[in-house]
Amino acid sequence: MSGRRLLIAVTLALAVIGAAADAQAQGLGQTMGNALSNNCGSFGGTNVFALVGSSFVLVGKSSLGSSQLNALCAPSGGASTGNAQVSTGSVSVEERQTGTDTERRILQRLQERRDGRATSGASADMTGALRGLSFFVTGEYQSFDKETTSLELGYGRETWGTTFGADYAVGGLGILGLAFTYNQAKGFYDVGGGGFDIDTYGTTLYGSFFPVKSLFVDGYVGYNRKDYDSDRRHTVTIPILGGGSVVSAGSALGSTHADEFKAGLNLGYDFVVRNFTVGPRVGLNYRDTSIAGFTEHSAGTPTGLELDFLRQNQTSLTTVLGVFSSLAISTGFGVVVPQVTAEYVHEFEDDQKSHGFRFVQDAGATIFRFRTDPPDRDYFNVGAGVSVVLANGLVPFVNYRELLGYRHQTNHAVTAGLRFSF
Repeated sequence: MSGRRLLIAVTLALAVIGAAADAQAQGLGQTMGNALSNNCGSFGGTNVFALVGSSFVLVGKSSLGSSQLNALCAPSGGASTGNAQVSTGSVSVEERQTGTDTERRILQRLQERRDGRATSGASADMTGALRGLSFFVTGEYQSFDKETTSLELGYGRETWGTTFGADYAVGGLGILGLAFTYNQAKGFYDVGGGGFDIDTYGTTLYGSFFPVKSLFVDGYVGYNRKDYDSDRRHTVTIPILGGGSVVSAGSALGSTHADEFKAGLNLGYDFVVRNFTVGPRVGLNYRDTSIAGFTEHSAGTPTGLELDFLRQNQTSLTTVLGVFSSLAISTGFGVVVPQVTAEYVHEFEDDQKSHGFRFVQDAGATIFRFRTDPPDRDYFNVGAGVSVVLANGLVPFVNYRELLGYRHQTNHAVTAGLRFSF
């Protein structure tokens, strides 16, 4: 076989394997439905029969006892069941591409400190405006929307957050600071009701180093604690062969937490032409999030569909290539500095996930697995904002950012805040 034919054959084989893998991928609802189909044939344990009249009929699974789950697996009369359909939300509610929002806000503050030279006529000399202690506080609002896919139910989420911190600069050598963050996110599923809350508490050590004039290296390391509360609404329909169906619906509540560690570097160079600044940015961000396993409980009468989720882990490594520009405009009350940013992001690590779970009422503890949507490897963030450098050392600012080029997801964010120096 020639090299060209071999290459074509390998390519076709990989395409077939990839298509087969996609076809086999199942979301949470699909996985639960398959488990409940055909009298719960996927569960461990043995079938239990009872003599009714002159016939033995299926009354359940030995691992399920007399639970509500067993009633779904063996409907009244021991009827045989077909393929079950389950509608449910998911517990995988991390929107991967916004994992570094806090760090982005901090990097913006470092840029604004460097832009403080605008008060001296936009001179390229960074030393004067960068001395001393500076405090800042920001507030941010995000509107995020995810469309329904074959693996995950769509949802909308609103996030309110604040970051406050302090940093100290020594001339033109660099900046070192510490910031604290709190965010609260509330999400609502598009179908069936239910949703989730995520409270995030974080601390970040950050800094900037100026090895040569106009060149800077920003860096950060930090930790976030995340608390999750979920309300997973579910509906199951199990057809009975020969006619009729079993329908069960309910709400399963769950709570858990996550530990998140993060670090990153951002390298940039500013070309300053009178009052105009423009320069490239290259960044590297790492994030590791470990979500503890948890057990759901029913919001009312148990339905048998309450789940025990195993630990989940998410690792992200992204590179960022972007450009920044600003213009210093002197006015009677201060210097107005409009800014524009654009960045291209590539994800290396955050692969499609497979998460494990068990049915709470299954004494056999059979583990099932479901898949999440694969991440987009490439997407963009664009933003615009303005800061005002006042004579008394106060710098109010506002920024807008939008996500572009990410399939099935949109995100809009507005940040406003105040910095003041001594």
